[in-house]
Amino acid sequence: MPTTLETPPSSTKDRLLDVTEALVAQHGFDGVSLRQITTEAGTNLAAVNYHFGSREMLFQEVFTRRVEPINHRRLALLDALEAAATSEKPVSLEAILEALFLPVVTIYRDSERKREVFFRFMGRCMGETDPERTRFIGALFQTVVKRFTAAFERALPSVSRAEIELHFLFSVGVMAHTLCFFEQMPNYTGHESEDISAEDLATLMVRYSAAGFRSLTAPPAL
Repeated sequence: MPTTLETPPSSTKDRLLDVTEALVAQHGFDGVSLRQITTEAGTNLAAVNYHFGSREMLFQEVFTRRVEPINHRRLALLDALEAAATSEKPVSLEAILEALFLPVVTIYRDSERKREVFFRFMGRCMGETDPERTRFIGALFQTVVKRFTAAFERALPSVSRAEIELHFLFSVGVMAHTLCFFEQMPNYTGHESEDISAEDLATLMVRYSAAGFRSLTAPPAL
C-alpha cells in the first residue's frame, strides 16, 4: 500500500527565522531578546550561534530572506523590459514602476497572517535608526536603486538625477504607505473599502507615481 506523505517539520533554522520575524514585527529589534526567540522556537542559544553566529546576524538573515526574492524579481522584470526595448519603443515609465511595485504588491496573495507579519516587520526595518542595521538594510537595496534610477533617467532624459532620486523615494513611499494602511481605510473613511486585486492596486499606484514623475517635465504653473 502507498504511504501517506506528510509535510516535513520545519528545520530549526527556519523556526528561528520565522519566530524572529514575528517577534521583531511585534516588538521591534531592540524589544526582542535571544531568550524570547529560543523559547518561542523551542530551541537554545547554541542553535542560534550554530546557524547565525550572533543575534545581529540572525536579524540580518531574517531581513535578507524577505528582501532578496523581491529584489531578484524586480531586477528580472526590468531585465526583460530592457531586453525587449528598442530605440523606437523604449521602456515606458509605467512599465518601470510596475516592475518596482508588483513583486511587493503580490504578497497580498499570501495568507492574512503572513501578510500582517511581513508588513509589520518591514515597517520596523524602515523605521530602524541603528547605524549598523541601516547600513546593512541600505546595502541590500543598492543594486535595485541604481538599476531603477538609471531606467528612470532613460525614460525621462531631461530630468536631473537628483529629482529622479527624490521622486523614486516618493514612489516607494506611496507603495509602503498603501500596503501598510490599505486594509485600515475603513477606520478612517467610515465605510468599507472597495474590493481590489493586487494587480489593480499596483496599476493605481503606477498611474499615481507616473503622474508625479511626469510633473517634472511639465512647464511651471504661472
